[in-house]
Amino acid sequence: MKFAFQSGGLSTWTDFPGNVQRAVENGLPADAALKALTIQSAEILGVSDRLGSLETGKIANLTVTRGDLLDRGRVTQLFIDGRPVALRAAATPAGGGNAGITGTWTVTVSLDGSDMPTTWSLRADGTRLLGSMQGALGSPELQGGTIGTDNEFRFTASITMKDGTEEATFIGTLDGNAVRGRLAIVGHTPGTFSGTRPQRQGGPGAGGPPSGSAARTPPETR
Repeated sequence: MKFAFQSGGLSTWTDFPGNVQRAVENGLPADAALKALTIQSAEILGVSDRLGSLETGKIANLTVTRGDLLDRGRVTQLFIDGRPVALRAAATPAGGGNAGITGTWTVTVSLDGSDMPTTWSLRADGTRLLGSMQGALGSPELQGGTIGTDNEFRFTASITMKDGTEEATFIGTLDGNAVRGRLAIVGHTPGTFSGTRPQRQGGPGAGGPPSGSAARTPPETR
């Protein structure tokens, strides 16, 4: 069956590559995902004579990546109609950046009409987000975590509910010493979360830069 990925209905366009990666992680063959992003999209739209693959006579649109784009790789070069296009990282808010999420967070998760206290221990490794959660939802490790230069992050975790263990997807935004966002679990009403990183007494947040200093801009991730 021929199919293609499309971004219609997304409120945040940066969710798109992460969604494709999750499709592969959950069983879609990588070559099928790549075709759905390229040649099959062109065929469905009726432009495969000009786009969708690298062939003589076609428009020279080319994306060069470091690592596997479907496995947390990143785009390093982009060519449109044979001409290189400059890649720029998204602007990073003061106090943000990938490293800014590293630390221990006190987070309240609101789900199914209840507020559940949790503690998150997070660490950024480039665009990867690692860590664990403790508290009312059990003690899961984060899975498939990512964070972008726009300070949007996402991860999945197998959380403990009253009826058993459920896989939850968390999508949120880092803003200095605060995080907030939403979570989704199949069969449950979508929930929300918000939290803060306790500041050191008389000093800045545990993971932020000293007061008055510039935040370090993370490596380009797109």
